[in-house]
Amino acid sequence: MIETLTPQALIDRIRYDRSALSAVNGVSGVVVDCTAPGVAKTFHDVSREELVDVPVVLVGVGSKRERDTPDITQVFDLVVEEGPLLEAVVSMIAKRPLAGVTTAILLRRVDLRSVPDSLVAESTTYSLLQSGPEFEQWQASRAIRTSARNSESTQDIVIVNRVDSEVTITLNQPQRRNAYSSRMRLALGDALEVAVFDPSIERVTLRGAGQNFSSGGDLDEFGQFSDPVTAHLLRLSTRVTHLLWNLRQRLGLNLRCEMQGENYGAGVELAAFAGRVSAVAGTTFTLPEVHMGLIPGSGGTASLPLRIGRHRTLLMALTGLPIDTQTALDWGLVDDIID
Repeated sequence: MIETLTPQALIDRIRYDRSALSAVNGVSGVVVDCTAPGVAKTFHDVSREELVDVPVVLVGVGSKRERDTPDITQVFDLVVEEGPLLEAVVSMIAKRPLAGVTTAILLRRVDLRSVPDSLVAESTTYSLLQSGPEFEQWQASRAIRTSARNSESTQDIVIVNRVDSEVTITLNQPQRRNAYSSRMRLALGDALEVAVFDPSIERVTLRGAGQNFSSGGDLDEFGQFSDPVTAHLLRLSTRVTHLLWNLRQRLGLNLRCEMQGENYGAGVELAAFAGRVSAVAGTTFTLPEVHMGLIPGSGGTASLPLRIGRHRTLLMALTGLPIDTQTALDWGLVDDIID
């Protein structure tokens, strides 16, 4: 259920009736009109410590002015205008309350954590949700299918080319739109590890063969885990996201990513670690994980806030709608559009 409250009613609930705000008790989201005069002053004394563990998505409704007001933005998980985006957010919270609330909570203090700490927190949360009822429901709704992967045994799934001090790493499964499979993850990790620990490498460029940079996680592998703890430890053992972050710190703008086509989930999240992201006109960016009953799980809750902030990250996650190239440029998700 989504509740609509006044600003003061929200504060009173948080301070005096917190048990009424809980996805477990049926309330997964709260919507508050932030456009009335004096609203920012109402929230001025609300501390972040009061909000960090409130288990609902806190949605403010306002224009650009409210989205840029610190006293408002520190309280709400996102602030969005009345209209289709708000409707999409509310619909997703109602449909996937556990995943939606969990994503919001994870992002609330992302700016106070180190990137490595955020990656560990993300992996832990993602693994728990893989055992949850919403992911199970999403799996049950999918048609059972078999996939042919005859080419995987004969071609390199990741190609590494080096010229002097420059390395190009190409995701090379174009027939599967460079789906981020476990095999690709291991190969990418091997390539990145060399780049991280070889000081003679001064520039690294990530690319995707074919029409897409990456369509995200390989859906045929989703749910293939023995238990959430094992899934968490396996995810940490590959360390692709940690390696990307270490490489970003060493190379800065010389860690580049070139993108094209329709990109989902991991394809968006991994690219955001790059110091400079270029996209072909017409490229799109989508976070579909909450719809599946999950959270962005390939570093997105750490990498995307660095580029576009926690509010826009959550907006992408809760709508599941594609972001076009110009919007991505305006937000800072990409740094330039190329022909």
